[in-house]
Amino acid sequence: GVGYTISTFRSGPGVWSGSGGEVSLNPGEGGFFKNTTPTNLVLGFVGEVPQGTLTNALPAGYSMRRSMVPQAGPLDTLLGFPGAEGDVVYRWINGGWITSTYRAATGWSGSAPTLNLSEAIFISKAAATTWTRSFSTTN
Repeated sequence: GVGYTISTFRSGPGVWSGSGGEVSLNPGEGGFFKNTTPTNLVLGFVGEVPQGTLTNALPAGYSMRRSMVPQAGPLDTLLGFPGAEGDVVYRWINGGWITSTYRAATGWSGSAPTLNLSEAIFISKAAATTWTRSFSTTN
């Protein structure tokens, strides 16, 4: 959308504080997690895998999204992302940004981004659209 919220975990009282309070993400939404202490942190997410025809709104401008289905793979072919002229995808990898730009005539610069399991990406789109995909665990 047009903004973001920031939440900070306070280990003493064991609560989230800040403008965002406790954090929740819907399927297809993304977040950026900054860990300020050196640790072997493992984040766990639980829930049911969405099935059927899944629609993820992609607004014009910048947004942070991920596939509604927890899968790793090429953004275009397996994950079904609707690339359009001038789209830019930003991935945060090892402390730096990796960008890929979509051109209608040639596709993604280099090759389509391949996302890790449930990886969120920053997306810049010239026009709003939807990321629609049909999925079933029986496939």
